[in-house]
Amino acid sequence: MGLRHKRNGLVVAASVLLVSAAVTAGVASGAPTNVEQTARQRTGLRVELIEQDFTFRPGASIRLVYRITGDLDAGGITPPTTTTTTTTTTTTTTVQIGPATPAVNATAPPETTRPGTTASPTTTTTTTTVAPVPSLTVDIANFEAITSADSSVFDRIFGQAAQPGAFRNNIDGVRFADARDQVEIITPTEATLTLDIPTDTGGNEVPSGPDSLEFPDPGFTPIRMQLLIDDNLVATHGTIIERQPGSDETQRPAEPITLGLVAEVSRSNGSLTDALATQDEIVTLVGAAGKLTPPILAAVPPTAVSALADPQAAVMAFDNDEITTHTDVELDVSSAVAAGVPDVFTRSLNAGEDIVTGVLRQTPTRVVWIASAPLSGGGAQLLRDLGVRYVVMTPELYAMTISENVPDTDRLVELPLPDGGNMPVLLIDRLSALLTADVADDVLAEQTTVEWAVRMATELVLDHRENGRNVRRTRLLSGPNLTALDPRLINALADIAELTPDLRFAAPSTLIGLTDVQRLGSSEITFPDVAGPDLTARLQRINDAKLSLTSAGSMLAPDGGRTADWFDELDRLVSTSVNDNAANARIDGVLDEAGRILTAVVLPDPFTFTLTGNADEITIRLRNTSSDPLTVILQMSSSKLTFPNSDQSITLRPNDSTDIRVPVRARSNGTSAVNVALLTPLGDPLGEPVVLTSRVNALTGLGQVLTGAFIILLGTWWFASWRKRRDADSDVPQHAGRDAGRDARDANAEATNLSSP
Repeated sequence: MGLRHKRNGLVVAASVLLVSAAVTAGVASGAPTNVEQTARQRTGLRVELIEQDFTFRPGASIRLVYRITGDLDAGGITPPTTTTTTTTTTTTTTVQIGPATPAVNATAPPETTRPGTTASPTTTTTTTTVAPVPSLTVDIANFEAITSADSSVFDRIFGQAAQPGAFRNNIDGVRFADARDQVEIITPTEATLTLDIPTDTGGNEVPSGPDSLEFPDPGFTPIRMQLLIDDNLVATHGTIIERQPGSDETQRPAEPITLGLVAEVSRSNGSLTDALATQDEIVTLVGAAGKLTPPILAAVPPTAVSALADPQAAVMAFDNDEITTHTDVELDVSSAVAAGVPDVFTRSLNAGEDIVTGVLRQTPTRVVWIASAPLSGGGAQLLRDLGVRYVVMTPELYAMTISENVPDTDRLVELPLPDGGNMPVLLIDRLSALLTADVADDVLAEQTTVEWAVRMATELVLDHRENGRNVRRTRLLSGPNLTALDPRLINALADIAELTPDLRFAAPSTLIGLTDVQRLGSSEITFPDVAGPDLTARLQRINDAKLSLTSAGSMLAPDGGRTADWFDELDRLVSTSVNDNAANARIDGVLDEAGRILTAVVLPDPFTFTLTGNADEITIRLRNTSSDPLTVILQMSSSKLTFPNSDQSITLRPNDSTDIRVPVRARSNGTSAVNVALLTPLGDPLGEPVVLTSRVNALTGLGQVLTGAFIILLGTWWFASWRKRRDADSDVPQHAGRDAGRDARDANAEATNLSSP
């Protein structure tokens, strides 16, 4: 090492002259030279950054690790081998048999020589050729600090496509003149280059040494690495590193940027295709959560959780994460409030949480509510009452339902609630569009995760400092439409966040206390008054249907479970994923099934019966056309009859007729109507009653009883009159006796006439 460039440009190491003039000119201009292009075409080497320190304290070393891929031998990275050449000459023997005999060549051992022969000795030559070892040189230089997150600048200085001319105002440089000791050959096509570079702050008191990079001031500093084979520039790579302030330097206070991860599995609308798509989503989310280093808040539908083929895998994947859920059936909170059934939503939410807790073995949080559908003021109020502290939504949903003026995504927005309180809202950051699997594939085809993460972290921090470093900002990240994120990029960013105090990942439930609130320009920006599908008419019909189903269910055996099944079916129709037409069709289907129960019992046709005594029994035959035993109430009434066992409960055999003997008592003779009605055990009528006719002839001695009573009454009256007159006669004079006697005889004669037939 020994090449250095001082800030004032006065000192330039002599070793810089080792680089050809053409290369030097190309580096200065920023355009690839013919030499550089030829070298790259010849070697075909690719240099990528796979590890680096993101920040460092003054005087600390910085570590950069590069991966070199390609044909390392042809590219000059692999040390050349020694070549040995051996030449061997064999002995040739000539045998002479006579003057006229032609010569015959034969190969014979050198030690075998006979008279009359001539031998040539064997000669062996060994040549060792040592190929020249090309020099492998690495130059590291740092440049003027960057203070603005300018993407156009970053495009030119980051990664293996860095343009040498884009680096401005060189501060210092270090040369690794013989870098082969820093190269580790892994395979014939892959090697790593590891550089540990000392740093200093320079200045008059502590002058910069020849083997260290000078970083006089804190800040984000571009670093350029150039790899040369002999005099040929093979590769250029650019990155950024931040020098932190020293203890003796002024440090402006700064709040870190908080990063949070959320994802939601969409709810199924009940169709098989949609249910399969939902299961695919939750399987993808489970897989991503298991690979993510930072915690994620996952919103999972209870039905999808209960259908997991491998629940234990989900338990392990979400072990360090947070879970939130929705209702056990898809019930929009705004729709429930508008329909006047917030209690239905609350019960459904509790049921959904119980399902998720049972499967994933952790209690869902209510701190965060992920709004993937429009949310009304009433719906937000109910969520607040249930413990939700802030709502997450996408910028697109905010623009569609709240205001076209979308606020910044890095701070909370407080929207008013009907009770005078407020509900904070945090929008998904637009950076999320870069975190999908498809985008990650494209990114990683051109750069490493480290290269991407270093650039992303630099842009985030610089943007934060430009817009107020004392503001507490949060970037909430998710995939498009709240889908799962790609772990490769997120984990790389999390690794960089561990290296700097300016970035941190946090559990989403904690973000409400780590994020500032931004002020809106208008107090009229609120949640909409109405949101979600209108469920009012559907819920009324469901409630009416439940009354009919309850009545029909009372006729069935208590352990049949039919009523519970009907109610479960109706409760699922509360789901806002079911449209009105489908809901009405399913309600009709349930009511038809119950209707077949309600109409299964058949009363007899009207008939006439006669009672010959004041107490008797009549037979009522009831027919049950269903395949279930049914319980009904038999009710009979009449103006001239009484029924001691009226309103009796009867269980009818399935697919059969049952005769019921009904006790009857007569109150008078004559003909009367008898109403026979059937009721459910809850007292609801089953169709129209049947009218029977009764005749009572049992009371035949009634006239004689009345005649005797009249005679007794008349005798009692006569005796009373006679006593009265006798007492009156005892008080008159004797001369009136004859008249009184005559009157008495007349009275007796009259009485005798009345009693004669």
